Amino acid sequence: MSFAQPLALFGLLFVPLIILFYLLRSQHQRQVISSTWLWAEALERFSHRPARRLPLREPLLLLQLLAVLVLTLFFAGPRFSQAAHAHQIVVLDGSVAMAATDISPSRFARARQRVEDIIAKLGPEDSLSIILAGPHARVVGELPSDMDVATAVRRLATPSGDADIAGAVALARGVAAASGVGSPRVTFLAAPETPPLAVGTLPINVERIGKTPLDDQGIGALSARCQSDGVTCAAFARIRNSAAAPRTDDLAVWADGQSLGRQTLHIPALGSLDLTFALPKGARAIKASLLGHDAIASNDTAWALVPAPPRLHALFVSDSPGQMLRGLHAVPGLTVDTIPASKFQYADFGHADLLILDKVSPDNLPPIPLLAIDPPTSTSFLNVRAANVFLPVDNIDVSDPLAQGLDLYGLATNGEKIDTPPWAHVVVGGANGALLMDGVQNASKTAVLAFDAGHNPFAQDVAFPLLVTRLVNWLVPAPPASVPAGASVWLPAGVQTVQDPSGAVLAGPMVNAARQGMYSVKTGTGNRLPGQALFAVSTANPGEVVSGAGNIPVWVPPVSTGTLWRNVWPLAVLLALVVVSGEWWFYAKKT
Repeated sequence: MSFAQPLALFGLLFVPLIILFYLLRSQHQRQVISSTWLWAEALERFSHRPARRLPLREPLLLLQLLAVLVLTLFFAGPRFSQAAHAHQIVVLDGSVAMAATDISPSRFARARQRVEDIIAKLGPEDSLSIILAGPHARVVGELPSDMDVATAVRRLATPSGDADIAGAVALARGVAAASGVGSPRVTFLAAPETPPLAVGTLPINVERIGKTPLDDQGIGALSARCQSDGVTCAAFARIRNSAAAPRTDDLAVWADGQSLGRQTLHIPALGSLDLTFALPKGARAIKASLLGHDAIASNDTAWALVPAPPRLHALFVSDSPGQMLRGLHAVPGLTVDTIPASKFQYADFGHADLLILDKVSPDNLPPIPLLAIDPPTSTSFLNVRAANVFLPVDNIDVSDPLAQGLDLYGLATNGEKIDTPPWAHVVVGGANGALLMDGVQNASKTAVLAFDAGHNPFAQDVAFPLLVTRLVNWLVPAPPASVPAGASVWLPAGVQTVQDPSGAVLAGPMVNAARQGMYSVKTGTGNRLPGQALFAVSTANPGEVVSGAGNIPVWVPPVSTGTLWRNVWPLAVLLALVVVSGEWWFYAKKT
């Protein structure tokens, strides 16, 4: 039994107060005698009794004490509970640290067996939710359901990358808040290196799997840098050692499949070793591997791309490019072909990475990034309400990457009054409409300049070439040189499919980089040639080892299987009425 308002129990202080009143009253009792001659005899008879005595024979005292007890319980709100079904929420660590083999057969295999044990011990009314805290936290399965959750857990791949702890916390709180699934209890199965799971007030049981410190040596970072000439390049590597003792290992390096040699390394205990080595001219893809055997094999190899200016091809359809052409030529790595509007054909954009239309709007928009400048009144994807309208600049979205750090108030000019379409976001606008919009339409990035950018005073502003460069980089972003394992990658324009390290073909526009290694172009257009290295995926290293993490006691709140409250207010009110009625009956009988 528990109480909704425990402070109401202070009402029990009235019990000794009532008893005190009766004690004081018991010193002066009325005695009826038939004659004053008998007073001495009565006084002698009562003088030998104690002055104060507990008036336990007073029915009114017992009724009043009972009334105090009933009313105190009434305001305290006693509630009786009974056990309810439980909702087990299992959060499984999906970081690379769980791939360690310091315990047999591996940490992750041991964790999967623990999940199966939890499933086997579920009661008939219990429920279960399993969350995998991998690079992107997700729900693996739930019970009760039609799926075989145990089989789904057994089929989970060996983890790589970091653990999405924040996402796992959000999912755990979300499933715990679901009504009608039982009292929640979280079980966190994680490596000693993984950060704690902060689930707030939810009861949690943390089970750390594996030994600490972990005897693992891995490549923590691999990158390449080039000097300003773009020819002299070097690679940087950081080798980590999480063991409590120094380790010796061999590092081998390859560039575009050609061996650059190997070197014996002496890595300090619980430390790292930084290396820099020159790259041959024209090298594009780098691979580095530690040749020794340790607890985690997946972080012994890393890949990186040598930075190179992007090679982009833009098709500029314009009868009078003006200063816009000068701004496009200033964009690094961009080649521009200019053709007049009368010669533009729908098939002309097939080799282009970017299409720029100046006062032109074809009937069918191509599925590539598009920059529309001063669109005509008859356009297929924009509703131009009026031409040659003054467009003031009243607001600038400084959070948009196109406008950050640029003074764009000088854009105010005459242009087209355009209704903002549902797919567009206004970057620079005013009372008469937008001057600059961006968004995604027909699955392609699109930007709109609602004025003649090539013949505008703003073209002489220092911010003009910067804005043009940002427009090109936003419309055709360069692919990331390296992404973490398990990340979702949007393919750049002109790339339809990529080939992962296993040879599997992944179709865009977004792919899941689940495998480690180099991803290359399979089918592409423009300068995206088949076989061209696109981005690299390397596994993350386990987090910094907490000294003695295995010995840190973990506080586990008491297990609560839940309660089903039963109100006792009707019973309390009825009992209080009975007490008051009994006191009324007693007085009625005495009088």
